[in-house]
Amino acid sequence: MNNKKVNNLKYSNTIDIIFYDINRIILQTLIVFVNFLLFQLIKLGDQANKHLELSKILVGVLMINLYKPQVKKHTYYKISSLVFFLSYLILPILHKLTIEVCSDTIYFWHFVCQLVYIGNSVSFAIQNIKIVKREYKENEVLSLEDSINIPKKLYPNMISGYVAVTISIILLSSRLQNLSSVFCYLTSSLIIYIFLPKLQEEHKIYKNFYKTLFCVLSVSYLAYTIERTVFYIFISIIIYFYVFMCVLKVLF
Repeated sequence: MNNKKVNNLKYSNTIDIIFYDINRIILQTLIVFVNFLLFQLIKLGDQANKHLELSKILVGVLMINLYKPQVKKHTYYKISSLVFFLSYLILPILHKLTIEVCSDTIYFWHFVCQLVYIGNSVSFAIQNIKIVKREYKENEVLSLEDSINIPKKLYPNMISGYVAVTISIILLSSRLQNLSSVFCYLTSSLIIYIFLPKLQEEHKIYKNFYKTLFCVLSVSYLAYTIERTVFYIFISIIIYFYVFMCVLKVLF
């Protein structure tokens, strides 16, 4: 009887883990769509150059942040400001890098890059388990790997995901006319791709169905008000994932 309860518990935990992973995929898909909706929104005001004043404010804030004395725990934000400021300096290069490529090719490779990002970010979140340090006895003989601290496995990282995101941002930036719009899109995209995944993991949104659903409804509303075509594509993808989850629940 106890073995049956243990097996049922293990089975239930396995199903929960699968649902958590699917929710992670959904949440990362939300980030991708939020970024693309941001691009569409900036593109609407691009012709009138409405983002010029905003870009000046952003540059001013970033420069002040670079020179402002900060305590050690805020070093990360100082580094981020430096990255944004350097990005502003190389905007003319980024803007002209793929300007001669046709829009269909741009959007296709942007889509491919986003798939790479979603796959890498989800696998990183799943595999990013804290390493338990082993305690050695006083007279224990260490192996060669342990004695010189050679890692026995490759640790998960987000290198390929961030490279894909960078490429996708550069690709879409060439579709904007003004450098101020490019800067606003670049800085906003970096914030979206760096901070939102971290926020999701810290608050464990993927473990709560209602929190995940709230995020889905919020992005759906944004998509509906900004670009109807994007809204229909987004809803189709989300419905597919939730139908898949329901089928798993029924079968198992």
